[in-house]
Amino acid sequence: MHDIQNYPITEVLNEVPSYNINIGSNVYYNTNHASVPRVTQILSETLDSTALIRWANRIGLRREKYDEVLDKAAIIGTEAHSLIENYIKNQIDDEYSNNIPFKGFLMWYKGLCKNNTVKPLYSEYSMSNQFFGGTLDLLLQINDKIFLVDFKTSNYVSEKYFLQLAAYRWLIYQNLNINIDGCIVLQLSKYAPGYNEYVLDFHNPDDYQFIEECHRAYLALVYAYYNAHYIKERYYELFERKEEAG
Repeated sequence: MHDIQNYPITEVLNEVPSYNINIGSNVYYNTNHASVPRVTQILSETLDSTALIRWANRIGLRREKYDEVLDKAAIIGTEAHSLIENYIKNQIDDEYSNNIPFKGFLMWYKGLCKNNTVKPLYSEYSMSNQFFGGTLDLLLQINDKIFLVDFKTSNYVSEKYFLQLAAYRWLIYQNLNINIDGCIVLQLSKYAPGYNEYVLDFHNPDDYQFIEECHRAYLALVYAYYNAHYIKERYYELFERKEEAG
């Protein structure tokens, strides 16, 4: 079994306050034409950011500027995603790129194709539902199974990435009517061509249990996210607006 299960909290989500989450970077809308947050936005607002703070402190101790390091890493990652998309769609010649993560991707992808029958299904595809939206990196059919592949150029991989993939798994089912067989976090090095592969095959009972646990956890975070925003609005209505009027 690798089907997406229905949990009580799925029904509870229908009770969350309904209003626009007005975030400037939102590019996703639900069927009611209301803007919805990105999957990563929900995760960043509801999960502990201690690791990010520690990383920023290490950057400071090396006398590097946090914003510059972050911007440089983001540029490399964005360029890698664009190059991968173009390569998958056969629009570029790979020998001309100096992007290191992209070279790592080519090592992985060419090795994958050498030993398997591989068919790209979707690349950089945007999806949304009533509560959130996101863009998958790559959906591949590998032999007789369909895998969601997510590219990461960060130095560390954590459980947070699998919460993200659990959300995308649900979006894929809702938007494309595809029940995927597994997912892969492909960590691409920024320093030398190479990669680390973190694979879940949902036909493996332990892997299936883990992605379902991630699914339940993510739904709980969605519930908390919307209600926290609602409470913030209610606080403003009950107290700050009165002070402004007074």
